[in-house]
Amino acid sequence: MKQITIKILKLKLILKQINHMLNISLVRNQSKIFLKKPKQFSSKDVGKFLFFQFNSGNAKYFFHLDNKMDIRISDTPHYWVAKKSILDDDKGIEDAKNKYVEYLKSSWPSYGLDPSQAKLDAKYQKYLEFIDVTARAGKISTTILLTQIPGKQGYYVVDGNHTCSIASALDLPVQAKVLDFPLAFDQFMRVDEFYGMKNKNMPYQSIYIDKHIVRKGRRDDIYDRLDFLPDEILNQKTILDVGCNMGMNAIGAFKSGARKVVGLEVSKRMVNFATRFAVLDKCFPDVEFRQFDVDNDQLPNDEKYDVAFMLSIHHHLKNYHALVEIVRNNVVKAVIFEGHPNTKLSDYTDFLDAVQFSKIEKIADLSTSVFDRNFSRPLWILYK
Repeated sequence: MKQITIKILKLKLILKQINHMLNISLVRNQSKIFLKKPKQFSSKDVGKFLFFQFNSGNAKYFFHLDNKMDIRISDTPHYWVAKKSILDDDKGIEDAKNKYVEYLKSSWPSYGLDPSQAKLDAKYQKYLEFIDVTARAGKISTTILLTQIPGKQGYYVVDGNHTCSIASALDLPVQAKVLDFPLAFDQFMRVDEFYGMKNKNMPYQSIYIDKHIVRKGRRDDIYDRLDFLPDEILNQKTILDVGCNMGMNAIGAFKSGARKVVGLEVSKRMVNFATRFAVLDKCFPDVEFRQFDVDNDQLPNDEKYDVAFMLSIHHHLKNYHALVEIVRNNVVKAVIFEGHPNTKLSDYTDFLDAVQFSKIEKIADLSTSVFDRNFSRPLWILYK
């Protein structure tokens, strides 16, 4: 009993040290931001800044609004509220208000916020007051935060969409700090739960834009794994990514030839994150993400996919039957199944026997950890 108690105490100490390391990392990032020197941008420049804070709700709002996703500050309802308010255009301000409120209705539920009419009205009124105070002051007193995405043109507004909208409408310059993308990622996009940033303070999946890594993660084999798949598995197929994490496998599948990809993930924050990068990588809405608890939720039986990705998920579920039901009801052709580290086919007989696949083909052993290349995971194609 004493030995067990000592082991528990040691484990608690290790967890405390890991948490301390994460907090130190965040403090360091905040210090880096503090030390960054701001640059001045003209109001004309500000209007061209790009919207960055896409989530699973507002991405659909912008797409249905004008069927494009390169959203500039001057395209946002934030800007038009400021512009029409300054012009004292009663009809124009009413139209702008309606668009702004619709935007909030789309965006807030993705963050778990209550889009009740009273709260929407309060938010709109607070924004009008912000516009009025800034107009009276005749200057922007806050420093906004921008980033640049490797391989893409322009500045993205990480923090300060409302401020930028007012500056552009009032023809005022702004002071902005331009953060390197990894710094912006770690400070404003980190997701700690469900294989996020907790282990070694790195995202589980490396983050890609146009197949190039923009933030190194613990796994950098997304496209290596996809390259092992036969063309007929991906080309023009519909894909279901079960337990999609930060969405890079789903985006990679689309970039590698899939026609439509849907990712399922239990974490709402990861769904928002994955949606943002589907937009930035020009995959949305052909790649979409949904909050979905594999253990407890069910897909409609009439929702069919050619292929399902089930990548290192089996041991994380309470019951393998959840995967069985998805294969039986929703998958037409095959499952791409990745095992957990250093496992073999016999470790998954419960799942395999329940489905009774017609053919099983092993296609790779992936050295998946950037820290230890001997840390391998088997990859199979399971044919129905």
